[in-house]
Parts: sequence; C-alpha cells; structure tokens
Amino acid sequence: MNDTRAPAEAVDGPLVDAAMKGDLHAWERLVRRYQEPVFRVAYLIVRDTDLAEAATRSTFVRAYRALPSYDSD
Repeated sequence: MNDTRAPAEAVDGPLVDAAMKGDLHAWERLVRRYQEPVFRVAYLIVRDTDLAEAATRSTFVRAYRALPSYDSD
C-alpha cells in the first residue's frame, strides 16, 4: 500500500498516537511544531497580536480536547 501522506503527516502520526495515549511530551512537540504557523494564520485574519495569541491558544486547546476523536485514516 502506498503512503500518499505528506512527510509531516507521516512524522506526526506517531506523535498524535502518543498524545492520544496521554503522552504530554508528544503533545508539546506537536504544539511547538505548529504554533508558529497557526499564529501566523490567526494574525493574518485578526491583525492583532493579542487576539492572534488567544486564537492560537484556543486552537490548541480545542485540538487537544478533540484528540480522542482523531482518525488517522
């Protein structure tokens, strides 16, 4: 079976799996990896640093809470 996922997704899979099992170190690595791009998108939308930081935090809190429903397929 060919893996058509992007390289980042292939690398993230084990981290997501570990985070789903409660590994906070794995979750921290995911947050650090995507914190900057999420902030940049938020900033482009709201054009305010404080609001973009709040949106970034909110995004990662929601993502963490949604981990149990993550489907790698």
